[in-house]
Amino acid sequence: MADCLSISLVIYHPDETLLHQTLQTLFVAAAKTRTAGLIERFYLTIVDNTEQAKVIAPGVTHTFFQALDSNWANHVIAFHTPGNIGYGAGHNLAIRTHCEAFHLVVNPDVVLHEDALIECIRYLQKNPQVGLVTPLCHRPDGQQESLCKTYPSVWILLLRGFAPTMVKRHFQRQLAAYESNYPNNANRQDILIASGCFMFFRRDALQGVQGFCEQFFLYFEDFDLSLRLTKNWQIAYVPTARIVHYGGHSAKKGFRHIRLFVHSAWIFFKRHGWRIW
Repeated sequence: MADCLSISLVIYHPDETLLHQTLQTLFVAAAKTRTAGLIERFYLTIVDNTEQAKVIAPGVTHTFFQALDSNWANHVIAFHTPGNIGYGAGHNLAIRTHCEAFHLVVNPDVVLHEDALIECIRYLQKNPQVGLVTPLCHRPDGQQESLCKTYPSVWILLLRGFAPTMVKRHFQRQLAAYESNYPNNANRQDILIASGCFMFFRRDALQGVQGFCEQFFLYFEDFDLSLRLTKNWQIAYVPTARIVHYGGHSAKKGFRHIRLFVHSAWIFFKRHGWRIW
């Protein structure tokens, strides 16, 4: 019997047009894995953390309903939380509800290539030591965005988030080493940290680390999970799995996001060790 695929998506005041595009491309990619005989069924669990959202059915908010493609009708479980419980906690709620042999954690600002999920599943099937796959990612302008990271330092995080372009030019080598822009034609299984906009898990690996640490409200929960997972599993970069990511750039989102970023960075370094430079 073929395996099943579960997907979790956490939203908070999302861009409805972009969310609709995410859901459309998710369905096409998920349906293609079933057509290829790689999975038997697939499920999407969506958690809406938006406070005071208009709820039109149990767990279903108006924003989600407007963005939902009708093809998803028989594949969705929806939750509306009474308040914003955080990114990791939202995904943990979804994971406890449905966690199949393969589980995708994905952001509502990601557009998938139609073969992205097929490539992830095939890679995990052929490589039993790999617990997490991260894809080749591009920004909307076509520039490659690295989802593979090395261990961060406080200095690198400050440079990336707050330094003007002129200053960053003087530290290109250090920034490039941290962001690990690997070629788009070769797999790697030595990834230390995978960014959280698209994380394709083997269930045993995800359940083995008990999901995300809920001490992180937003930011660094993906870094923390990656480091815990690599104690027993490998993280692989698979560039044949392709996505476009419209988000990121926490420092440009205002003071609240900067405060959340700094708070989560503090928790991360306390848990895993400080590196200043």
